Amino acid sequence: MKENGLELVVNSSEEINKEEYIITNQTPQSGITIYKGNKVYVN
Repeated sequence: MKENGLELVVNSSEEINKEEYIITNQTPQSGITIYKGNKVYVN
């Protein structure tokens, strides 16, 4: 993500291990064009 100029935002109310986190959905969805500086939200 960082290499492509994007920011990853994890929506979770609990402490997580990012190495073992399983993404169940994301916004914007896969296949949508976004630009450098945009954020990708995951649950």
